[in-house]
Amino acid sequence: MDFSSDESAYKAYRKYGGNHGFDVRRQRTAKKNNKLVRMVYVCSKEELRQ
Repeated sequence: MDFSSDESAYKAYRKYGGNHGFDVRRQRTAKKNNKLVRMVYVCSKEELRQ
């Protein structure tokens, strides 16, 4: 899916999660040439990666 900004994507995933009984958080990002190309969202109860 494409979004106009990372914040609009985060809001969409939080809304989806809220409608389905869970919260989401940003887990990690990937940048290329200092531009955000991927952000991974996970259930907020998923364990943190070390």
